Amino acid sequence: MVGDPLIELPEEELNFYCEEVLKKDWPNTIHVYYFIKTSLEWRRKKNLKIQLLATKNCLSDGTFIGVKYSDNGSSMIVMYTLNDDALENALKTSMKIDWSRRPVLEAILDRHIGVVKRSIAARGIISKPYSFSGIYYMDIQQAANIEIPPTEEVRIEPVTDGKDLEYIYSVWAHNDIYSYGELLDSALLGGSYGVFSRENGLLLSWVMVTHYGGVGVLQSRGEHLRKGYASLATRTLTKAMAGCGISPHACIMDNNARSRAFFEKIGYSRVAGIQYLTTQPM
Repeated sequence: MVGDPLIELPEEELNFYCEEVLKKDWPNTIHVYYFIKTSLEWRRKKNLKIQLLATKNCLSDGTFIGVKYSDNGSSMIVMYTLNDDALENALKTSMKIDWSRRPVLEAILDRHIGVVKRSIAARGIISKPYSFSGIYYMDIQQAANIEIPPTEEVRIEPVTDGKDLEYIYSVWAHNDIYSYGELLDSALLGGSYGVFSRENGLLLSWVMVTHYGGVGVLQSRGEHLRKGYASLATRTLTKAMAGCGISPHACIMDNNARSRAFFEKIGYSRVAGIQYLTTQPM
């Protein structure tokens, strides 16, 4: 009997895979790389259901599939390969992924889209584009030297208050595919920076380290747009990530011209095209 093509890799082997496979296609692989690193870190802090799967020959065929299960019953999947045939076989035949949860396929590199769609369709899964996006990246040395403007009228602190987090989730553009629990994990496990008014303590702008180890959930209150608060929060987080030895990246939708221009002004550059796909059984 032929066994499942995917196995759960221990931490030591995952770290070796990151350095020996993913770092050789840097920074195109940054999303998967930091998904793995962040998953390992968060699992030490909290009992999270995360599968970090790879083929037995992953060092040669490069095939990895990561699944993070959410508190609301949904899930998200990231993946990478150097060999389309190996990825296709894994997606078609592995029984280790729960497709009934209608997972979101997250930040799939454009070059993998064809094999991914074909493979999951063969097992009766319909995929639909959620967004066409890009990975935006900043070199760690550049991030370490980023300038942060003075903050006389505001203070910068982590966002941990329940009411603030509930408000953030209520206005988050992607609360249709990510649960409130995902937001809490980002804020409390990954970390966040909020820009607060010194006058009345109101949260004006915010940004977080996401489950994939990138910059995300960036937003400002509507009445406080274009005041430099989002830039302040993002610059602060970018520099802090570099200080922890992390190369910052963000995933930005192609049709969000304002966000693309915002990150480029700070110093991020687009390095790869990606897609997000929603799934459901046929």
